[in-house]
Amino acid sequence: MIALSNELFRVENIDLIYQIEKKNRQVFADFSLSIERGQRLAVIGPSGCGKSTLLHLLAGLLQPTRGTIYYKNQPLRGPHQTISVMLQEYGLFAWKTVAQNIELPLQLQKIPKNQRRTLVKETLERLGLADEGRKFPAQLSGGQRQRVAIGRVLVQAPEVLLMDEPFSALDAINREYLQNIILHLCENEQIALVIVTHNVEEAVFLGQKILVFGGRQISLIDNEHNGRTDYRDTPQFYIQCSALRQMIRGDKNET
Repeated sequence: MIALSNELFRVENIDLIYQIEKKNRQVFADFSLSIERGQRLAVIGPSGCGKSTLLHLLAGLLQPTRGTIYYKNQPLRGPHQTISVMLQEYGLFAWKTVAQNIELPLQLQKIPKNQRRTLVKETLERLGLADEGRKFPAQLSGGQRQRVAIGRVLVQAPEVLLMDEPFSALDAINREYLQNIILHLCENEQIALVIVTHNVEEAVFLGQKILVFGGRQISLIDNEHNGRTDYRDTPQFYIQCSALRQMIRGDKNET
């Protein structure tokens, strides 16, 4: 596979096999994938099919049994500073304020204090948290805590954002609000997004492409009408959601 100029990730003919109770389980077999700069990819499928494993591979936290994953045309051998991972749990420190939680990765990178303050302030404003910086996580709503977690990732100016079921614990209104924020941030700052979700509507709203994990196959489909916050109200959205549900049901019938 030849690397394209706009290509960020290249997953090249990988296998992944690991042991469960002394038995080998193959998660990927000769799997390939390309992700471009600024592209949004939603990953959907049943539990235990390998969705989160794919995130770990792209994060450099796991290595394939065979084949190679390239990031910026270089083999990905471990975590990379411009690849940020956000898991389902908020992971906030209860004894630190909102601003301190967001500032933490900058401290670990030894960014100068004045620069850290500026970056944290800008991040709080972007996420509608400008008045919450001195509060502690316990004083925030679930949606606000999730925004703080997003802020802690975004303050690092990542080129890639990997998200594993980040909004599943939120009510529908907060979920859609945060989906809108992620859509705007990824488009405005050309952040590549890979989001694992069980929610069909979320996959269709956020994914320019949707990777569907089935019982025996993995399919990549285009979502060409995606990219507007009013997409949820269009006929194309409902048509795509219906088509994706049929595809997932068909996959399940094969298992």
